[in-house]
Amino acid sequence: MSYILDALNKAEKDRKQQPSTSVPPVSTQGEATPKTRGKYGLYFITVALVLFMLWVLLNKSETPHQQQAATSQKNQVITPKVEATIQAQVVKSQPTQKIEKKDVFVQEKVKTIPNIMGLDSALRNQLPPIVISAHVYSEEVSKRMVIINNQVKHEQQYIGEQLQLTHITPQGIQLQYQGTAFTMKVKDQWPLY
Repeated sequence: MSYILDALNKAEKDRKQQPSTSVPPVSTQGEATPKTRGKYGLYFITVALVLFMLWVLLNKSETPHQQQAATSQKNQVITPKVEATIQAQVVKSQPTQKIEKKDVFVQEKVKTIPNIMGLDSALRNQLPPIVISAHVYSEEVSKRMVIINNQVKHEQQYIGEQLQLTHITPQGIQLQYQGTAFTMKVKDQWPLY
């Protein structure tokens, strides 16, 4: 053991005799050496870069919850449009055809059968008096009736010798006189008073 103590004492003497510029003094007050400063700086820069990259990624892309919400909103918007289009096509195609057929039928009757006031005045002056006092229209032909000149009349019955009630319509009646058809509304009467 004395050998060890002698070696330590000798090493200490040698150290004291050497110039102090070659070995930097050790500070015990907490100053970091250049190696530790570089080590902490590298950690700081690495952490800062990782945080910056995370921030950039989060700002550029949506979160999965936002993507899912956007997808569900897109699906909700598209689905009703498709359903509305399908319903509109079905609704428009069937009733339109039926209405057009009815409209064409009614328009043909209106175009081909004139009102009593649209008849030639010579023919109109030959007509007997026609006064409608009651009008009943029904979908069932047997329930339709009018009271003309104080007489109850049904379709296809004669009012006079040559004046026939051909049809009872929702707006009035259709008559035929000497082969000429014409219409009268419920409020019409002949002769005009």
